[in-house]
Amino acid sequence: MIRIEITDYCNRRCEYCFFNDRLSAKSAEMSIADFKTVLDYCAAENINFVFIQGGEPTAHSNFREIIRLLNNREFKYTLFTNGVFDTSLIKELLPAQDNEVLLNYNRPDTYSSPGDWDLVNRNIEEIISKGINFKLGYTMYESNPDYTFFLNAIEKYGLRKIRWDLARPSRSFTNRFFDFKEFFEMKKTLAEFLKEIINRGCYCEWDCPLPACMFLSEDFDFVNYKIDLTCHSNCGAMINIGAGLRISGCPAGMDFRDIYLKDFQSLSQAQLFLNAEFDSIRNKVWLSDDCIDCVYRYAGECQGGCIGHKRMREDKIIDKTDLKKFLETSPSVAGYPQNNKMPIKIDENILNKAVTKYSSMLEKDMKNPFLLFSLGRCYEYLELYDNAILCYEKIKRTHHSYLIAGYRLDLVYQLKAIQTNKKNIRAWKRLRDICANIFENPEIFKNYVRQYSFDGMFGAGDRQYVINADRDKK
Repeated sequence: MIRIEITDYCNRRCEYCFFNDRLSAKSAEMSIADFKTVLDYCAAENINFVFIQGGEPTAHSNFREIIRLLNNREFKYTLFTNGVFDTSLIKELLPAQDNEVLLNYNRPDTYSSPGDWDLVNRNIEEIISKGINFKLGYTMYESNPDYTFFLNAIEKYGLRKIRWDLARPSRSFTNRFFDFKEFFEMKKTLAEFLKEIINRGCYCEWDCPLPACMFLSEDFDFVNYKIDLTCHSNCGAMINIGAGLRISGCPAGMDFRDIYLKDFQSLSQAQLFLNAEFDSIRNKVWLSDDCIDCVYRYAGECQGGCIGHKRMREDKIIDKTDLKKFLETSPSVAGYPQNNKMPIKIDENILNKAVTKYSSMLEKDMKNPFLLFSLGRCYEYLELYDNAILCYEKIKRTHHSYLIAGYRLDLVYQLKAIQTNKKNIRAWKRLRDICANIFENPEIFKNYVRQYSFDGMFGAGDRQYVINADRDKK
């Protein structure tokens, strides 16, 4: 994901904002020349989608020209905004299929004047009336939040998709946020909120990781019927590019100093640098002893919490010295990386500990679908497919709408068939179709299929069919 921070200025000061220590009283803007440079870097690697953010991006003095450049060069984009902007700017936004406006919505009493609250809602109405893809965002930062205003907006505007999150720490920990322990204390409140959203026919999205074990609670049973919550437990590959072509990662992440886009031959190389530095914390610092024998950590599906929380234990400043070490060993790379999924190395000792843990928990909560699902995942990696099948079938009998268990059940049947006959092309093709339903990201899908593939088992045509992810999902 390429996030272009076109300005450091924001016309609001939200208590929870994890950009708060990067905002400036005067606008530090990205120049049009630098913006064109970013688009050139993207085009060189066939990247045609970017995120436009700030600060408040609509406050950029040349915002109209920036949007026109994106449109003229046929870039698709998501615009992040607080909604406090001149309504006339909306006419610059094209209602293209892949363009979207994501507006972060706050309680009415947090706006500096009633006029700002009215302006935000007027802009929402105008965006929707223009047929522009629109998503409302909500960040929970209070232990006992009143989100009635958000539910009312869903009903008023007939929304079918929203984005939510729990407040994360800023780089200097000066904003209002939940720490790792408080994330778990918010489970019941969060579950009640999500239930209200789903009951209104809305699909819930979030873009920052939550520990998979947060959802072991029966409070989330109803959510798991519709959503595989465990697939949102890792940071995605991302790179933030700001004024002066400054490079950084997530605002909750580490402090990158004096690192610039032009230090790299490509966005791919820059992303590999950021990934390597983030991985020094992401995959080595654990916030809970439960991470040690967790199947989702083992599978590379959960990084064990927000990197911002991990920095509270082990922080690091990244500068030119780190960049020099990286460039001395890094090849010139092309092909923008799409995920951070780590190769899986089978460790039966860890998996057997996880089996013991989930089995013990199930003795106290025998009908919890998430526990059964987690146990089934352990058996998958141990290649005890009959045991995994029993777990998923039990979920289907007791929780008919738990869709992800049905996909895993079908997947395990195909793995069992392949275990019996590695040349079973029909099972391989079915496995591909199942994975395409489970994983939205084609690169993650490819990696998953390759995990079970065997060199030399297929002819070129068959193997290409098996691992080809560029297909329309059914």
